[in-house]
Amino acid sequence: MSDVFLVTTTNLASGRSDELERFIASVEQFRADQPDCQVRSAILFQNAASLPVPPMPDWVTVHKIDGLVSLSKARNILLATFDLPSDNATTAIVAFPDDDAWYPRGSLQRLRSAIVDTPDVDFALCRYGSDASSPTPDLRAQPAMLQTSISYGSSNTIVLRASLAAKLSGFADDLGLGTLAGSGEDTDYAIRAWHAARKTVFFNARLIGHRDNSAAMKRRYFKGSLDAIARNAHLSGQARIAHLRKRMIGFIRTLPGM
Repeated sequence: MSDVFLVTTTNLASGRSDELERFIASVEQFRADQPDCQVRSAILFQNAASLPVPPMPDWVTVHKIDGLVSLSKARNILLATFDLPSDNATTAIVAFPDDDAWYPRGSLQRLRSAIVDTPDVDFALCRYGSDASSPTPDLRAQPAMLQTSISYGSSNTIVLRASLAAKLSGFADDLGLGTLAGSGEDTDYAIRAWHAARKTVFFNARLIGHRDNSAAMKRRYFKGSLDAIARNAHLSGQARIAHLRKRMIGFIRTLPGM
């Protein structure tokens, strides 16, 4: 049984092979530092009809399709290939790094330890950024409210106990890049994971490397995020407050000069 399950998809036609190599190298570093930890990564190579798939290490399972599918569908295809343990006592984890993400040394260990070392923590997350770095010795996880999970729960920063991932219904296939919504699949997933988890913790540090989320990207992804929050507003009082907060932000953005 694997200890770490990684779900990633990449568009071969995008020309982002350097980023994928960086991601692979960062996981190789984790494996070298944690030799007793078994890693299984499933990567969906899209637009793979006429382009060669680069050689992958033996801990990567390669899946190929000819065209393009949404990020949600791609992740669900890969999740279906895993036989995830459903027992809450499992110490296996699942993460969803993008092909242009990377793990600074020690970061994946720290996120995994937050779950492995605390039996009732099912969901851990952190911040990401282009200046991500290894965790400092004094960095500690803190309990995460729902709004924290919404604000920082991206596909790159979500780390789940495998039993929680097994219980969730995958990503919403009408949300995310490649759908009309254009985004929101990771927000929806984070909200549902937070409600289903026994405990959720947050590291207030950039432990995952990824390009920064610009103001333009936030505007572009706003509608999908609002849709994700709205459809889950019935789950709790915190969810209803998050929905109201998001709608207020949308209203403020319509005001002159904003």
